[in-house]
Amino acid sequence: MMKTKMKCAKWLLIWASLGVGVLYSQPPPTPTVVNPVFRSKLRPWISLNGRWNFCVDPANKITAWKLFTNRVFLLKTIAVPGTWAAQGIGEPGESNPTHLEYIHVRLRHRYVGSAWYQRRFVLPSTWKGKLIWLKIGGVNSQGWFWVNGRVVGHLNTYCGAYKFDITSLVKEGTNTIIARISNKVLSRKGLRNWIHQYGGFSRGVEVEATSAVHIEDVWAQPDFDHRRAVFLIRLAVAWRHRSVAGNYRVSIRVSTVGGRPAGRG
Repeated sequence: MMKTKMKCAKWLLIWASLGVGVLYSQPPPTPTVVNPVFRSKLRPWISLNGRWNFCVDPANKITAWKLFTNRVFLLKTIAVPGTWAAQGIGEPGESNPTHLEYIHVRLRHRYVGSAWYQRRFVLPSTWKGKLIWLKIGGVNSQGWFWVNGRVVGHLNTYCGAYKFDITSLVKEGTNTIIARISNKVLSRKGLRNWIHQYGGFSRGVEVEATSAVHIEDVWAQPDFDHRRAVFLIRLAVAWRHRSVAGNYRVSIRVSTVGGRPAGRG
């Protein structure tokens, strides 16, 4: 069996996020996959899809600090994933397209502004010592996130799912996530907003645990004529665990969907 030596990449990036008047350093979000077709037992996860506490904020009077200190309560609920207009948020009105190739239509529900989300989840004791990730499948137009009253980061990306390292922010037991999403700011989603610059979570949300050294990305290039494939695998280790960085050997076993061995390397 052929094994490949790989060097772990170290995260030495400082990410400054501004929120509720606090400057907080976090690693930047990195690309990920939410709700993948295949799951690994080595990467336990918690789905945060479902009902979230919710409130629109057209005057931008709500802050994350008010929510975490119970000075404001989100009394409504909304489904995640799901857009505001599809769930009856807003009044009838003209659509708000943002792309050059646009079309205006009459909407039954239209809301342009900010909205707040809140959701609690329980972190199991079996996740102790692991890296904990908050994985956001997609927001429109932009999103800001907090965990247990501390800033996580900001998403202002094109299409795609991204994850945040929240290991230092969570604790065993109950944790609280707050998100602020606005569709009244610049969108980088292109033609996804050619009829209306919608608002909300466009894809699912989940929390995942990994080991300190973990597979960050896998890319496979099949070569059917020669009955082989080339795999590019990237390992990563968080900066706080840099002591375990080094050379690692990776072996690959390929199986069919039915579980029949198809190759190894």
